[in-house]
Amino acid sequence: MRIHINAGHGGKDPGACGNGLKEKDITLTTALLLGSELTRKGFEVSYTRVSDTYFSPYEIADRANNDNSDLFISIHTNSVADISVSGIETLIYKKGGKEDQLADNIQKELIKTTGFKDRGVKERPDLIVLNSTKMSAVLIELGFISCVSDSFKLKKQSFLQSAAEAICKGVCQYYGIDTKESNPLDNIPDWQRTGFENLVSGNVITDKDYWVNKLNDGITVGEVLGLLGNML
Repeated sequence: MRIHINAGHGGKDPGACGNGLKEKDITLTTALLLGSELTRKGFEVSYTRVSDTYFSPYEIADRANNDNSDLFISIHTNSVADISVSGIETLIYKKGGKEDQLADNIQKELIKTTGFKDRGVKERPDLIVLNSTKMSAVLIELGFISCVSDSFKLKKQSFLQSAAEAICKGVCQYYGIDTKESNPLDNIPDWQRTGFENLVSGNVITDKDYWVNKLNDGITVGEVLGLLGNML
């Protein structure tokens, strides 16, 4: 299966802006993280953009169509004048189609993972990237950049990583792919696991989920020195 990922806006079009954030930056980071997760699950992945580049909605649809993709996922953030409005919603061309279950899976996994308000799955037949793409298509509004509480989380890399994993899980469920993950702590020696848990309990590591996902990755000199500095 080939999945085309669109990071909303870009280049001259920053998208929604608020609370020190630009939509185009959030969407690009999330799109690249999502692509990595989907690739790890065996999907072929392509992107509308991998840098700060602008494409019109029609160009976005054309790139996905010419790519012979089986699925199109567009990442966005929301914004309204009322800063109390918050939550995640997933948009599709029309309910009752094959995108229904996919959108529902993605929405449920995102809400479960993020704890954001559930704004549900909605029809948006007016959106070019939904009505001009030939494959199944969903557009995800990943919270409100205009809302202080939403934007506080949207600025965190660890949150965007969790959101990407949730979207990937929803896609995998749709295609019947096993989403069970082994516990990274089970794949390292006892002395490393004990040391990691000591760092967590001693508040040297405050973002446990982020570092758990990196336990089998290489570590940079900067990370080693940072940890040593914090311990000292």
